[in-house]
Amino acid sequence: MKNFKALLGLDVKLCLPYWKWWAMFFGLALFMGIMNQDGGLFILFIAMFGMTLMAYPFELAEKSNLDVLYASLPSNRNSMLVARYSFMALSLLAMMLVAIPVGLIITVAFGNTINATAFAIITALSIGIYLICVAVQTPFMYKHGYRKGRIFMWIPITIAIVVFNLPVLFDLFNLNIEFNIFEILFRNATASILVSLGVGIASFIASFFLAQKLYLKKDF
Repeated sequence: MKNFKALLGLDVKLCLPYWKWWAMFFGLALFMGIMNQDGGLFILFIAMFGMTLMAYPFELAEKSNLDVLYASLPSNRNSMLVARYSFMALSLLAMMLVAIPVGLIITVAFGNTINATAFAIITALSIGIYLICVAVQTPFMYKHGYRKGRIFMWIPITIAIVVFNLPVLFDLFNLNIEFNIFEILFRNATASILVSLGVGIASFIASFFLAQKLYLKKDF
């Protein structure tokens, strides 16, 4: 695969100018975890914030008109796609390697007992949400560019926020409906973990092939 390492390194360099945003999101997730005395919540927020950061290579490429440069590079578009999706997957791995230990520290710091099953479910859910959100936004970024494509990245975020806050919404509208996504998840831990990871990975793979179809047909 032509220039895969160079293309992967280029995506890393495209995100470096946004290090302040990475630090801010990390601080915000840490604040939410500490305020709620919940390390799992920290991990969940890291995944959700991390998904938005994956749009930055598209943003900078569009601002600098790098798509035309990419088209002239001695590489093929498949290599660019593989590098971009590899970057997103490796970013997830890096985030989880940091988020999980920090989440455990937050839990222990407040004197809470570490529940391995609960942490496994939250981690799997966080990974699934990240992969699904990235899967939804990326093909549209390739098709429409960053400015138009970023609209689609808010679709899964909005759905996730609504689902997590359904009990609040039911109370607000005086609806006598009992629904708690976390109760459902913890009811069958193994199924929740497998479904979260399975749907996330399947969405990520499907997203790659859709992006490939759209990107190979795109004219610059």
